Order: sequence, then structure tokens, then C-alpha cells
Amino acid sequence: MVSVDVLNLTRRPVSEAKILHSVERIIAQLRGKEQFSFLREVRLSVVFVGSARMRKLNAMWRHKDKPTDVLSFVLQKRQTKLSGEIILCPAVIQKKEYGIPIRFDAKVEHLLIHAILHLCGFDHQTDSDWKKMEKIAAKLS
Repeated sequence: MVSVDVLNLTRRPVSEAKILHSVERIIAQLRGKEQFSFLREVRLSVVFVGSARMRKLNAMWRHKDKPTDVLSFVLQKRQTKLSGEIILCPAVIQKKEYGIPIRFDAKVEHLLIHAILHLCGFDHQTDSDWKKMEKIAAKLS
């Protein structure tokens, strides 16, 4: 089961259906890999916020006084259940290049993959960790 709540607190239109479809596709692909077999029940909130709110959240949780494109928070992680919140900032996402020029929707999907991997326990504190995370993300894109 995959449950996704989408909340848009910005003026930029966001397709709830596209977000739901993307998350369901990402989770389905991850479930096919043994290391993600725990993803039987997934409940996520995806929240779109403005730059000011994202800056406050980033300062509070990461001690960086600037807005960022995405934050993710695990609310619950058990053997068969993952619950979390993904916060996205359209203003930052739109400005950021991500190495290649891509549409806003594709940027959001890339960040959803990134955030879901964080919720599953991946991190990128080292170059090695970054490469592992990016390798998985590339297979999901």
C-alpha cells in the first residue's frame, strides 16, 4: 500500500496526480530490489513551500540559513512500514540547474527519488555514499 498526501502552500500549480504517480512508480521500482523489501506499507506527505518557510526549516533542522530544494523527515520506519514527509521548494527547484536543463516536473521527480532514498536510510556524507545513492537514483529515473 502506498498513501501520499500532497499539500501545496505556494502559488505555483502542482499536479497532485503526477506526484502520486511518481511516488507510486518509485516505490514499485524500489520494492523490486531486495534491500527495499521493507517497503510494504508507505505513507508519505509531500509538501510544497515558499522560500521563506524552507529557509526557516533548513535553518532549524540543518543549521543552514538559506532555502534548499528538498528536505525529508522520517516519521516512522519499521520492518514493513515507512512513514515520512518530503518538503519541496518550487522557487529553489526552478532556479537550480541540476547539471542539465530539465523541466520543472522532471526536477521534482528527481528530488522525490532523492528524498525517498533518504527516508530509506541513504545519505551522502561521503563521496562513496553519494555514488551509491546516485547509482540507485539513476536506475529509477
